[in-house]
Amino acid sequence: MIRTVPGAYLGLDGPLQRLSAGPKILWLLAVTVAAFAAPSPAVVLALVAGAAVCARVAGVAWRRVGEAVAPTAVVLALALAANALVADGTGDVALLGTVGVSLPGLVRGVTAVLRIVALVAWALVYTATTPSQATVDALSRALSPLGRLGAPVDSWAMVASLVLRFVPLCAEELVRVRDAQRARGVMLDGGGPVARLARWRLVLAPLVVALFRRADESARAMADRCWGYGPRTPVRRPLSAADVACAVAAVALVCLCCAL
Repeated sequence: MIRTVPGAYLGLDGPLQRLSAGPKILWLLAVTVAAFAAPSPAVVLALVAGAAVCARVAGVAWRRVGEAVAPTAVVLALALAANALVADGTGDVALLGTVGVSLPGLVRGVTAVLRIVALVAWALVYTATTPSQATVDALSRALSPLGRLGAPVDSWAMVASLVLRFVPLCAEELVRVRDAQRARGVMLDGGGPVARLARWRLVLAPLVVALFRRADESARAMADRCWGYGPRTPVRRPLSAADVACAVAAVALVCLCCAL
């Protein structure tokens, strides 16, 4: 059985799914600004906790958040070590010779890790609760003033949507091909680095072919729907009270973090 990958749209129904894409994009931008502008680790920790709660409400298992953060584990470990370790003998906790751990540096390192975790978790919540077409419509609406100047707003929005959609699709296709090769008896994890790399070509070659096939299918589907032959007329529903509250909360979050 092929598992869905972190970042895929789940298609469930809930309060976060019923929010419009525009306010959710605004909230995601606000969280990004707040994560790096907040000077206090407590604020960043609150953002992580909020993302965990929203993920649960959206039907995203917490282990999915962990799977989404896992690819950044090396970067997070390096960020933590670079901030926490000192080699001049001034560390608060001695480890080996002059190498030790600086407690203020450790706090900075943990804060840096939490910033990345918060961004990944909130991005996962957005992609799991928002279909790609809603993202296209929201971006088209936000960029519509540029359309009056002749800018290809719909094309820009579609490109952004395809990027958001194809990243989890690429990961899903990789999982599918990898599991199929393992079912055929290919040992991808055994042997030395050179041997493992040689065996992974049995995954990468079909993966590239499958991705080109998906790209052709998407292009044909867009051509069948006459994409690019005229202006689009997206269906725009009015903002609900929850949408307005989400947008106001996003602006308030940025103002609060910048004021701290």
